[in-house]
Amino acid sequence: MKPTYIFLVLLILLNVGCTNTNITYEEDELYLYSGEIISVTPQDGYVLENKSRTRFTLSLHGFRPEGEEFDAYNGKFSSVIERAIEITDNTKIYNEDGTEITPTELETGSTVEFKFVIVDEYHLEAIEIKVIEKATE
Repeated sequence: MKPTYIFLVLLILLNVGCTNTNITYEEDELYLYSGEIISVTPQDGYVLENKSRTRFTLSLHGFRPEGEEFDAYNGKFSSVIERAIEITDNTKIYNEDGTEITPTELETGSTVEFKFVIVDEYHLEAIEIKVIEKATE
């Protein structure tokens, strides 16, 4: 009987350890920028340094973060116009009217405003994305 209980406890601990918990950030940890959507690309769940799992990459035109904290990030994208941010399980996305939407509902050409955190020198995690102007037909 004991091995069964030990196995169940280990199984529960493994499940808890592998479960991604939402990370909360203070408002002063967030950066606010805007840009035009170039593409929304599905990802395979790459795990970032903060344990968030990347679900999509959002490529943006007109997004150029400034400051020393972005030097390595901007250097990564120095040969292209667009910059990318990671959409994770923690990211909330809202349409113009404030309703929550999925990443696949974001439209190329739409303008978005987004709050994000710096995960490491090359990755930025979107915490909140708001569509402020839909793409024109």
